[in-house]
Formats: sequence, structure tokens, C-alpha cells
Amino acid sequence: LGRAYARGIEFSIQKKLAEKLYGLVSFSYFRTRYRDLMGQWRNRTFDNRFILCISGGYKPNKKWEFNGRFIWSGNRAFTPVDVEQSIRVGYPWVPTENIYSDYLPDYQSLSVRVDRRWFFRKSNLVAYIGALNLLDRENIIAKYWVPGANQYETESTWGIFPYVGIEFEF
Repeated sequence: LGRAYARGIEFSIQKKLAEKLYGLVSFSYFRTRYRDLMGQWRNRTFDNRFILCISGGYKPNKKWEFNGRFIWSGNRAFTPVDVEQSIRVGYPWVPTENIYSDYLPDYQSLSVRVDRRWFFRKSNLVAYIGALNLLDRENIIAKYWVPGANQYETESTWGIFPYVGIEFEF
């Protein structure tokens, strides 16, 4: 029978909101692996190995809030093809020793947001503006071999993604 495991450790430190500042830094290191039916230990798909998250904010008063978040992590495991053999035969050639043996490039993202609050008797209104992936980094989420083109293609997250919104809280 197949077997699997997930092991890791996490460290975090938090500064709760007091004196206008708050923040959180966390770091996780982990491994997730499985043993296939042939007895070979392999990485699991989401064996990212590590995640670092730094987030925090500043509230100068009750009306305004400024916050941000930076994430850096290893990326998921993927199965590389034998490029020369794949070109030769016209379809993805995957030696069994290559199953989940490589990793996509690390993931990094920086996001920011600014909130403005208006207070009413029993409710409040929040308007906000922000942006995701301010680093404009091409974070690859999938990599696969395209037989007709005889090359790898990738799927990535979006570049900088601005947003605005309104929340009504009651």
C-alpha cells in the first residue's frame, strides 16, 4: 500500500493593535511526501517547503487604516518531462524517476490597502482601495508540456491588480 506524511514547524510573532500599529510575521517549514506503490518516496503536489508572511498596518485614527502584506513561498512540485525525448516522440515523455521531482519557481507577492471609515449611529461605511501583486511578479502556478509546440508553457497569476470597494457594516 502507498503511504504519505506531512511534517513541519511554524514560528510566528504578532503585535496586536495598540498605539496605532499592528503586525504579524510567520514562517513555516514543512515537507509533504508519499511513497508510491513501487516503494519510491516522492514529493506531493503541494510540497511548497516554506512560507514566509509579513503583514501589518497603521491606524492613525478611527477613520483611516493603511495595511500591507508580503508573502514569499516555495512553489508546488511538478513533473518535468525529458525534453529531448519528448521532442523526438511528439508527446510528453516522463521517466518515472521524474515524477514530482522538480519545483516551480518561488512565489512572491506584495499587497497594500487603504481604508476610510464613516461612522453612523448603529452602522458604518468603509471605502477602500488597494492593489495585489505590487511587485508585478510573474508567479507561475502551472507548467506543462505542449505536444504540438514541443515546448513548455506556463500559467501565471495576474500582474498588478488594483481594486476598490465599499462595505456597509451593521
